[in-house]
Amino acid sequence: MKKVILVLASMMMAAPAMASKARVSALQGATFLVDTQTIFENPAHILSNGQLLTLEMGAVSNSAATRAEGGIFRKETEMTYGVYLGHVNDSFRATNGFLVQQNPVEVFFGKNNWGASVSLSNSDKKTTEEKETTLLGRFGMVQDDLEFYGTLEVLNNAEKVDDTYKSGPNLNVGVEKNAGRFYYGAELAYGMLKEEVATVETETKAMGLELSMMDRSLKTATRELYYGVLLQYAELKIEDAKQTTMMLPVVIGLEVDAASWLTFRGSVKQNFLLGSTKDETAAAPGDEADSIAHDTTVAVGTGIKWGDFMLDGTLAGSTTGQLNGNQVLTNASVTYKF
Repeated sequence: MKKVILVLASMMMAAPAMASKARVSALQGATFLVDTQTIFENPAHILSNGQLLTLEMGAVSNSAATRAEGGIFRKETEMTYGVYLGHVNDSFRATNGFLVQQNPVEVFFGKNNWGASVSLSNSDKKTTEEKETTLLGRFGMVQDDLEFYGTLEVLNNAEKVDDTYKSGPNLNVGVEKNAGRFYYGAELAYGMLKEEVATVETETKAMGLELSMMDRSLKTATRELYYGVLLQYAELKIEDAKQTTMMLPVVIGLEVDAASWLTFRGSVKQNFLLGSTKDETAAAPGDEADSIAHDTTVAVGTGIKWGDFMLDGTLAGSTTGQLNGNQVLTNASVTYKF
């Protein structure tokens, strides 16, 4: 069950500011990013991104780790708007075999210094007796050196044969502050759900908290060299028992223009001294607290520029120590600015 706790931690507090999937994979802990994927945290970022078409390559299956998705954004005077296809909002309902979002569509709108979006999906598979409905909204604002953002999941329901899943409203809010040398972030998530599986009803409450501080004093016009620390806590209360995890990961990362057409990215991240997981729902001795297992992770990637195109990709081999020549640009995305 400790794997469930780590899933909770990754869903509720993992690197809140995401960029293109390839870029965020290479730049662990870079909470200050503004890119094509950070709009799903703060939709006001569409104002900084400008007009673009973005394509994220991945599997057709919405249960895959890397999923296909993409969208288009354009500007009209002071407004920016767009539509994005296939971005699945991760949900606990996948753990018990309920449908996650099917073919979601998200519509964005931004003006001045604020942005908002609405995501909707609805599916009814009569042959397998499965249904799902998801409705959520996002809002964000950039005010000088401050950012505020939030996501409210209004509906998150699913059915399979005689089993049901109902969740919401679920809320995620955050704030970020650019203080010159240091970049600070804080994010809080809270939600609740009810499941009825094989006539057994379970009520669960989830809470996640992340605090971060990144030192960017080594940044130049062509280089982002950062290091910092994150404090992460996640709690899953299942009836009267809890599953908890607390981590203190430190991170060092680099993004640099190696040439006019080539960007290199890389980072290393691991938990530092503090940290534990505990599952009170497990039988003894599994209900005792464990320290965080060895988790040092190195990730590298590249960005190739060609006119108005950018091809981002990660370099396979971070877990083997050997670069796979057949998988040089994995987890790839293409962005075209117009």
